[in-house]
Amino acid sequence: MSEAAPPPGELFAAFPSATPADWAAAARASLGGRPLESLAGATADGLPRQPIYGPECEEGLPHLRLRDPAACAPAPGWEIRQRPCSATAAALRAELGELAAWGQRVLPLEVERLAGSELSELLAGMNLPGVVIELETARPARSARLLGGRADRTLLADWLGSALTDGRKWPGAAGELAGLWSANLPAHWRAGAAAAHEAGATPAQELALWLAAWTAGLRELEEAGAPLETALARARHELAADHRVFDTIAKLRAARLLAARLLEACGLPPRQRAIRLEARGTQRGWTREEPWNNLLRATLQGFAAVAGGAQALHLPAMDEGLEDEGEGARARRLAFNVQAILREEAQLARTADPGRGSWYLESLGAALAEKAWSLFQQIEGAGGLWAALGRGLPQGWIRASAAAEAHT
Repeated sequence: MSEAAPPPGELFAAFPSATPADWAAAARASLGGRPLESLAGATADGLPRQPIYGPECEEGLPHLRLRDPAACAPAPGWEIRQRPCSATAAALRAELGELAAWGQRVLPLEVERLAGSELSELLAGMNLPGVVIELETARPARSARLLGGRADRTLLADWLGSALTDGRKWPGAAGELAGLWSANLPAHWRAGAAAAHEAGATPAQELALWLAAWTAGLRELEEAGAPLETALARARHELAADHRVFDTIAKLRAARLLAARLLEACGLPPRQRAIRLEARGTQRGWTREEPWNNLLRATLQGFAAVAGGAQALHLPAMDEGLEDEGEGARARRLAFNVQAILREEAQLARTADPGRGSWYLESLGAALAEKAWSLFQQIEGAGGLWAALGRGLPQGWIRASAAAEAHT
């Protein structure tokens, strides 16, 4: 027979209360004579990190008193979205089969990874009941034929991410996507800046580029005749998850604050300012010499992404991208299992918004949002994403950040 839960007021009655002064005294006692201020520091964006945060922080965090989607993460739980990365049709077929067998229900597949005939042959031979294949492409119209009217296939247009990665802009992609929507075909689009993070961007710089990409995509879709409501509803957002846990949690929380600000500018009421936020584990900071250490980094990335409220997550295999992917299928299985353990054994899928109310995370997230908004305004002042990239504005930021990190 289970015991009834104690009233909320009695939950911490057995623990002595502690004031900020008590915490400060305990911290000083542990420093061996060093001043408490020696613990202070700054983030890569120059934002201060204080030794101790207290209730006074809430005065500068008005979003904590709001009940809207910007103030908290979504309901607990996330989709495992491991991405196959092989270069041949046979290997891709094997990877997709593995992921389906392990329980993944949506299988991302990059269309441009294979030649057209190879991809058609691959899809023709795929029969995975209960699984949806999501075709990621920078050129929606050319890939629409691969849908084949089947309910187990959908399309994700990512011409913005493609441009950030390889510098190639597909000017007609938004028009093609609008045409697919007019034909009632299942298609979404992605705004993200994970590639900027991989290149060395700070969290605020990545957030600013994500906002700029999202804004550029919305403008192009509206110009192509797509209704704003449809463009907003079918947008998916992706940011990088780093092994620096608190920075990643704060970044994802800042993204929701920024999204609320942008959607408010679009005229949407508070209840319609939620976004679908996905995360991708980064290989920045990984090692080639001892790839098993990367498994620990992936675990930290996964925890940070989930605690930050990611609704879908990919974690790279520990030897992904290396010339000698010695572990192969075993490394892919371990990457999947990291997420499975976080979800099923660590019970993170049952925890609602674990970062909410943390004075440190809330303060850092709000400061990141303000810094990113300022950088986003610089991009907009330069003429928007494409004009800013043409002038080298964000590239200059990232080069400087990468150089600073390399010397730390």
